[in-house]
Amino acid sequence: MAYKVIRDFTDGNENSADDNGNLHVYRVGDVYPYQIYAGSQTGQRLDQLSSTDGPNENFDGPVIEKVEEGDD
Repeated sequence: MAYKVIRDFTDGNENSADDNGNLHVYRVGDVYPYQIYAGSQTGQRLDQLSSTDGPNENFDGPVIEKVEEGDD
């Protein structure tokens, strides 16, 4: 199952960080996750990012949405 980013956000999961420790920044239209890393595709994480309440207090809606196969 694929997900696409619908609002810019910085991934708070430390496993998304690059070699310099910078957390990955997602931009609208990106695929989530940009690579598979620990915690990126757990049901809890996907539910959090796609929640209508948003993943945290900085958002008032989802930051990713499910994309069905064949959708662009």
